[in-house]
Amino acid sequence: MKIPLILSFISIPFSLLAQFYTISPTRIHADSKPESIQLPVIIDSVAIEPSEIHDESQDTVSIQWCHPPLKGKLRVSSQYGNRRNPFGKKTAEKHSGIDLSAKSGSPIYAMLPGEVINIGYDSRSGNFIKLRHGNFTVSYCHLFRKPNIPIGSRVMPGQTVANVGSTGRSTGPHLHITLKRNGRVIDPTFLLDYIDKYQ
Repeated sequence: MKIPLILSFISIPFSLLAQFYTISPTRIHADSKPESIQLPVIIDSVAIEPSEIHDESQDTVSIQWCHPPLKGKLRVSSQYGNRRNPFGKKTAEKHSGIDLSAKSGSPIYAMLPGEVINIGYDSRSGNFIKLRHGNFTVSYCHLFRKPNIPIGSRVMPGQTVANVGSTGRSTGPHLHITLKRNGRVIDPTFLLDYIDKYQ
């Protein structure tokens, strides 16, 4: 299950990055060497490290195609799936995402190239932003304030899209991430693990 999902994510950045990185006719020369684009690439399900993709050209372009959602080591405070109710009730509940500990106001970054499709507030998620990455959507919840990014905007990996807060149904400052594939909630842990390995 994880391998097809990872391969689905890998195919997203290449089509989206093409919208941001174009070469004008004035940059094409008969005697120029091709630019090196340093990306992690999957060929026939075999991973190739960015350091293995190069040429002799001094004029290189490095494109970052994935980025952690927070700066520094990620600390999971609540996993995806069944958990004890964090509001003191002796009941279990299904947690639809993953919670990462962070200080209030910490910047939150886009993990992949994508598009802003929703920004809002509700009593459960608090302030939130939702990004589309191909067939996947990622929601960042409990934000400090509503992000000041127009819906429809394109975002790139590493771009600040929000700040950590504790709005909505929250016990303290943290980042809640919900990941959906074709509208269905899935565990975001595999994506975070993959980004940690290949960023």
